[in-house]
Amino acid sequence: MIDWARVALVFVFLFSFVTSGLADDLANVNTAKNLAVKLGYKLESHQITTKDGYILELHHIPPVHRSDSMKIKNIPVLLLPGVFQDSSAFLLKGETLSPGFILSKAGQNVWLYNARGTVRSRKHKWLMPEKDWEFWNFCFDELGNFDLPAVVDYILEETGENQLYMIGFSLGGAATSIFLAEHPSYNDKVDHIYLRRLDATVRDRKSVV
Repeated sequence: MIDWARVALVFVFLFSFVTSGLADDLANVNTAKNLAVKLGYKLESHQITTKDGYILELHHIPPVHRSDSMKIKNIPVLLLPGVFQDSSAFLLKGETLSPGFILSKAGQNVWLYNARGTVRSRKHKWLMPEKDWEFWNFCFDELGNFDLPAVVDYILEETGENQLYMIGFSLGGAATSIFLAEHPSYNDKVDHIYLRRLDATVRDRKSVV
């Protein structure tokens, strides 16, 4: 009987190995930093390490200066992209259509997540993605159980805030759901979540929505 999970893992490993050079070349064209700088925005890169050794690159766009008359909570906003996407997904549509820029202009403190395995988060303390299959042995569960606790803790510590907003698309939404379900203590640290095109199955739901 074919072990499809192992077949998928091998495919991802080989695809990453073959395209690693191409991915690096493309990453130098439309990186989140290039997109932000081109439009006059500041973008910071932060590195954090998860409990299982993955080194993630988190991007931060500080809020554009706003007047005191703007009644906006200074709560950090964490944007989580979908499968095969990185932080640039929230910046590709330009200043007027990209959520990252729109929120920054509105005075929000914007943080952008790069999931393990993406070009910007393809590092590990003791594994090498080009050589070690174990590096790629992860799924939604690891994103929710390891990536997001580390990311949320870092953002709250860095900003000095007690809560943040989470906006997840596709894979980002699935990871957020796992994160909050498996780590209920973090529910008090998340003010609101907004999930779109969620890659998950919801059972025993009581709401009509």
